[in-house]
Amino acid sequence: MNHEMKALRMAGGKLAGFGLLELLISLGILSVGLSALFGLYVTILKTNTHSHLNTVALQLAQEKLETIRVASFATLQGERETGLRVGGLEIEFQRETTIVKRTAPLLADITVKVTWPSPFYPRRLLTTELATQLAG
Repeated sequence: MNHEMKALRMAGGKLAGFGLLELLISLGILSVGLSALFGLYVTILKTNTHSHLNTVALQLAQEKLETIRVASFATLQGERETGLRVGGLEIEFQRETTIVKRTAPLLADITVKVTWPSPFYPRRLLTTELATQLAG
């Protein structure tokens, strides 16, 4: 017998190896690890999607603020827009603009709030908001 065979030999004279019990235990440990990795993947996917939708909502709010900045101060008024779609997204955004004018000093407090339904929780709405002041 060569040296490797002697090293594999157990005290009872049988060759050492993996039995069915060891195989089942190792498969159990592997499945726990893989399910943890799958859970992490799902969490990363949800976070990435939420971040992308939040970025789109911020772009919609910024776009509205830019439109308001070039408008005449006298014509500024609040509005509510529904059914906004961006690119190929299946999500419909709502954009609400609130404008509160002050006379002394001549300022307008402008708030743009964008709301959209969560793709992961059916009855939950997500919101982002931008606020600024505009001199008249």
